[in-house]
Amino acid sequence: MTTPRAETGRQDRAVLGSSDIDVVKALKDSVETARIPIVVVTALPLTADDRAKLTGSVMAIMEKGEFDRARFVTEIRRAMSGRTVVS
Repeated sequence: MTTPRAETGRQDRAVLGSSDIDVVKALKDSVETARIPIVVVTALPLTADDRAKLTGSVMAIMEKGEFDRARFVTEIRRAMSGRTVVS
């Protein structure tokens, strides 16, 4: 699998035809994208096995059915804390 287009800031597994796990693995395996903080927001429920595979590789996992805007903002701020913004 080629590295997803991380510069968009958003990856949609349905569009990519990949699972969350495949996308995360591709991003983490690439030197160019390995340090990008990842917040997974998924419409599909994740199995306990999927969650275990993602744990440690992503900043947060959120399901759209239980989406909480305040938590989302908190997770994005946490992911971006300490990061240098390149313009």
